[in-house]
Amino acid sequence: MDYEENSYDGGEYNNNYYDSLAANCFERQTSYTPLKSTDLAKMRICIIEECVEFTCLSNEEATIILIQYQWNMERIRDQWYEDVDENEKKCGLKLNSVAIKFLEEKKVNSRNNNCLICDCSKDLTFFALNCSHFFCGDCWANYLENKLDDILTCISSSCPQQGCNLIVPENIYRKYLSEDKLLEFEKCIFKNFTDNNDDIKWCPAANCDICIRSISHFMKEITCDCKTVFCFKCCKEGHRPCQCEMIEAWTIKNNSESENVKWLQANTKQCPQCHKYIEKNQGCNHMTCRKEAGGCGYEFCWICMNEWKPHGTSYYECSRFDAKKVQDQEKSKKQIKFELERYIWHFDRYNNHDKSLKLSQKMRISVQDEILKFNQIKFLPYDELRFLEDAVETIIKSLRTLKNTYIFGYYMKQDAKERHLFEHNQILLQQNADKLHEMMEDKTKNSLLEIDNYELFSKEWNTFKANVINLSTVTIKYQENLLNDIENKMMDLVDYKAIK
Repeated sequence: MDYEENSYDGGEYNNNYYDSLAANCFERQTSYTPLKSTDLAKMRICIIEECVEFTCLSNEEATIILIQYQWNMERIRDQWYEDVDENEKKCGLKLNSVAIKFLEEKKVNSRNNNCLICDCSKDLTFFALNCSHFFCGDCWANYLENKLDDILTCISSSCPQQGCNLIVPENIYRKYLSEDKLLEFEKCIFKNFTDNNDDIKWCPAANCDICIRSISHFMKEITCDCKTVFCFKCCKEGHRPCQCEMIEAWTIKNNSESENVKWLQANTKQCPQCHKYIEKNQGCNHMTCRKEAGGCGYEFCWICMNEWKPHGTSYYECSRFDAKKVQDQEKSKKQIKFELERYIWHFDRYNNHDKSLKLSQKMRISVQDEILKFNQIKFLPYDELRFLEDAVETIIKSLRTLKNTYIFGYYMKQDAKERHLFEHNQILLQQNADKLHEMMEDKTKNSLLEIDNYELFSKEWNTFKANVINLSTVTIKYQENLLNDIENKMMDLVDYKAIK
């Protein structure tokens, strides 16, 4: 990642930079704004300048204050002038009482002519913060390099002298670090800036260096410039119409062993003696916990779970049989089995759509090859071919929505009267997404490329294009209808906390 903070010439940026940046992102200025590393550098400089103007301190001092206040200018405006001297001590701009006492007890001599670490004689490389604790250039470099091991705290590192609370400003890092170590430091700077800014989140895609700024910190589906779709609140894959908490519950459920336990409860019983799980695979109720399968050899009745021998010839009456107890057990078992099968039904469809989604995302590459072919072989302009890209994106969005609606459907109350509308809209989206997906398969476009007659090609091409555009439009409409109905009418019909 390239950072260009040093290229700032002092007059180019102002506090309205963010507004102008957002205004250039049409259709997104009221929602969210993508920011590259250079944008972050500019934004950071703007906030530092604002702090300098407010506190009348230097750039380096203002930066230290902002780091300690987690880049929250509102808090600085509210608190700084209540007690400037105390705030400067808290931020590490001045020695505080604890540091002064410790240094006095340890009898640290700040006027020492030798380096306080290696004891070498003072030379031109010696440097000290306002605390006057002097260290040679090599010791400064080693100290700061070691601090880089912790990316989260290095920019809040204090003076190398034990007990001193003064914070090392950024210009000292730039003075003593080597070029490769300086790049690591720049990453620390921007990680601190973004991690402590609620308005900014990094795109979770690997190798993407784009941040997203959104004034709203609530659940919002973000589409990064790299095509990654994620939730601004939890930074996981976009999951409309499901809430973040619902996705978390679903993930825990899928990762847990609870479904294995439910299967065992629904299909097996435990040996009354050794408690090994046994599946009944024959009609006879005379069960043996077989030793060759790791059991204990105990023989018991599958119905009453008591020892088999006392049954004798009265087996068919089973004098130990408790009708009410067995009825309750069977009812409980049927409910467990129903819940398991309901979960498997939803998970199977969720999983299939997840696989389809991953495969469809590969179409982004293949469709670019097809666009190139139509341009070079049939001489169609690129503007006329963009509908192919739009169709692929429509398929991907539809599959993502469908995938998540099976999570919503699983947690939706079974007796909700709106379930019929939900399933109807789900089916409509599924049918149209499938049709569009089939229409965008390679064989359809390959057959068009093979048509040599210009008039026939034009006729077939225009028909194909119209069909794809119309079907894409309808699919988007059904997707929006499904999402709007869920988000505006059905969000109170889910109970993901009660379903474990």
